[in-house]
Amino acid sequence: MRPLLYIALFLVFLFSGCDIFNTRDPEKPDQPATTLVTATDPQQLIDNFTDAIANVDLDNYLACLSDSLVSGKNFVFAPSNEASALYPLLATNWDLRSEKQYFTNMKAKLSTDAKITISFSNVFLSPSGDSAVYTASYFMNVPHNDTFSKIFQGDIKLKLFRDSRLIWRIYYWQDIKSSSSDNWSELKGRMY
Repeated sequence: MRPLLYIALFLVFLFSGCDIFNTRDPEKPDQPATTLVTATDPQQLIDNFTDAIANVDLDNYLACLSDSLVSGKNFVFAPSNEASALYPLLATNWDLRSEKQYFTNMKAKLSTDAKITISFSNVFLSPSGDSAVYTASYFMNVPHNDTFSKIFQGDIKLKLFRDSRLIWRIYYWQDIKSSSSDNWSELKGRMY
């Protein structure tokens, strides 16, 4: 008789409101879904690059840059002369790890959900087989919480190439100061 009582009590508890067989609402992801589209042409690479910066997405940002372990080409950054004088590291040992550190530090100095405003003008994209050159003037507003300028502008020259997996990457980035405003090199130097 006792085993039947235990079974009956078990069945009562099992089916009494614990909703064990109902599905639950899914949890929100820790990271938003990526917006990176495979860069099968130079313009898609530029679009990915711009989107990664605006959304402060480190993974997508780094995916735009050449990694010698994956693509066989080292990433090179050529800072403006003015920034090189202020931040010698920019001109001597700057590499992909430096880019990651700068971008991570910059992201940490932005308020939650902040977006960077970036625009390019005077754009010239010159594809040639498996390589291309992109030149433009840029204007960027970085809403960081530090005491220096939030506006950065200058000229940019990017050299692009298609790697062995047929994905376009940036392997050379030259920053040129074109006004009295701070430029991208100075942002990198300060945020590093």
